[in-house]
Amino acid sequence: METKKLFNISGKVAIVTGASRGLGRAMAGGFLDAGATVVGASRSPWDIPGSDNALYVKTDVGEPGDIESLVSTVMGEFGRIDILVNNAGIDVPMPAAETLLDTWDRILNVNLRGMFLLCREVGKIMIGQGGGKIINIASILGLIGCPNSVSYTASKGAVIQMTRTLACEWAKFNINVNCIAPGFFITDMVRETVNNPGLMRLSHEKVPRGRVGNPEEIVGTALFLASAASDYVNGAVIVVDGGEMAASGYTEAIMDYYDKGEAGKR
Repeated sequence: METKKLFNISGKVAIVTGASRGLGRAMAGGFLDAGATVVGASRSPWDIPGSDNALYVKTDVGEPGDIESLVSTVMGEFGRIDILVNNAGIDVPMPAAETLLDTWDRILNVNLRGMFLLCREVGKIMIGQGGGKIINIASILGLIGCPNSVSYTASKGAVIQMTRTLACEWAKFNINVNCIAPGFFITDMVRETVNNPGLMRLSHEKVPRGRVGNPEEIVGTALFLASAASDYVNGAVIVVDGGEMAASGYTEAIMDYYDKGEAGKR
């Protein structure tokens, strides 16, 4: 076995949705650096780095017609799709009792329905070509509850279950379907929190690493799931959160208790 080849995605064709900013931009750039041909799909333009292996396709994943057009464009240009990263997502934080049906529908249409439609259309292609890698981006909020985020948490929990089901159904076609559940990363989606010193301090204190994540810190996990290194990983949910889930939100109290040598005292 040649270990270096395990993570080699050179020459692979990858679609990354939400590629214009945040985690999507970081993963798209990371795949380019690794030698893949990357199609960035997003509503706003992807400021493509100087590369002959990058293509931007304007796409709103909440619109089924845009998804069909994206897949058709990629197949017409490259003839195959080896990797799909479903990253595009939106959130509109508000109390559950004040959440309008239109808001619920909008978030679920982008975060869940659009992801399913892209999985379905690309899945058909991967079945025909004999395999592929699908990476769905969920959130740790798909695993735990969070006030003022009922639509978002519902969508991300459903993404995790959809991932597991597709992994079971498509394994026989040599298609790996896995999920990354990021914690708090510095992206445009959390700008309101970033601009609030109190919320930002709380966000840092919840994480054992003592800080929130930078978008580039998700690239390694995505590269692993996109490459042969993960050929026997299927239906997995990989949490990338600096330890927040492991600490169960009690970091400040519990770690301070141990750091001061109080453990074991009566």
